[in-house]
Amino acid sequence: MGRLIVIIAGMLGVLSAGVPAWGQGGTLTATLGPPLMPATPAKPLVDVLYINGVRIQAVVTNLAAIMPRETPQAAAVRKATAEVAAINAAINAAITAGTLPMGTALATMTIQPNTIPLRDSNGKPIIDPVTKLPIVKPNNLAGFPTITLTGVTLLGDPMGFKPGAGQQLASNPTGEIGGAKLVFPKGGGGGTGAKGAMVRPGGTSGVAAGMDLSGAPSSVSFGVFNDQGQDATCAPMLPPTSPCPGDFIATVFPTAGETDAEVLDDLSTLFNSLFSSDGLNATFDPFTDSLFLDQQLTPFESLFTQNTDPGLELDPFLSSVPQPSTLLLLGMGLAGLAGVRGYRRRQGRNSTTAARQERIWYRDLPLHWRA
Repeated sequence: MGRLIVIIAGMLGVLSAGVPAWGQGGTLTATLGPPLMPATPAKPLVDVLYINGVRIQAVVTNLAAIMPRETPQAAAVRKATAEVAAINAAINAAITAGTLPMGTALATMTIQPNTIPLRDSNGKPIIDPVTKLPIVKPNNLAGFPTITLTGVTLLGDPMGFKPGAGQQLASNPTGEIGGAKLVFPKGGGGGTGAKGAMVRPGGTSGVAAGMDLSGAPSSVSFGVFNDQGQDATCAPMLPPTSPCPGDFIATVFPTAGETDAEVLDDLSTLFNSLFSSDGLNATFDPFTDSLFLDQQLTPFESLFTQNTDPGLELDPFLSSVPQPSTLLLLGMGLAGLAGVRGYRRRQGRNSTTAARQERIWYRDLPLHWRA
């Protein structure tokens, strides 16, 4: 889904092998934007989800990019429809194979409403004392699709995962804007919350083209947004074209020839310079070419990721935060992973890196995105 994606303090999400079954899982909600680039048999869209610890792989091989005169909302719905069908086909195949039980929930798609209720810190709607009705506000994502799936313990491939026969690593070539979050039931026993990251799942590093398929400068974005904090000044799609309350999103514009690691390192520096004063920090891990959000996501926050550069492979990663009893075993796995992979020294860093560290975190959206 790549996207809003919903998005591991330090190295909590790095697994040396397999995925522990962390309880019943949480509810994944992913709001999708329009596909800016196509998914094809040669470069498919691959969603990887772990449902109660079982790896599910959904593949979309025939998805056109947003078409002329197609609204962003319509293109996003078309993409979400294809993803839901692929996810549910994979779940049903797992049920048939006996790896998931009968009755496992399927993914559903809904359309974002025109208004959303204001909620308190416990997630309950705030009631108007006069009308006795929930207080609502305009929804800046109205008309865009949201995919919902319960029982999810992890979105994306764990770093160190080795695909088996017929398996692929998570991949989103569509360059779509989107966001996702995992919300876990209180007292569920599976984890204490959700953490997010942007990762390079492949075994070799990508190289930036510096331009998207339309010929515009490519961009890579990472951050958090909270729809409860947004107001009428916020654009209907992210990343914002101007500072927007509730959005904490940094964007860099890769130079041709930059590697995934260099782009994520730049993005980490920019994100921290912009938002550390807001209590948000990100850590770049050179061992796994991953950018981790240090803070745990609240139920109101979604991880935001976007990559419009066709030469880079950067995908969202969301995980439950394990119970304290799980952390010791996970730490042992991290130590083994670090010993196996070692430190990859980065070479040939472009001399213009410093210029890309500027506090530039927005740009005009392509014309075909505008309503």
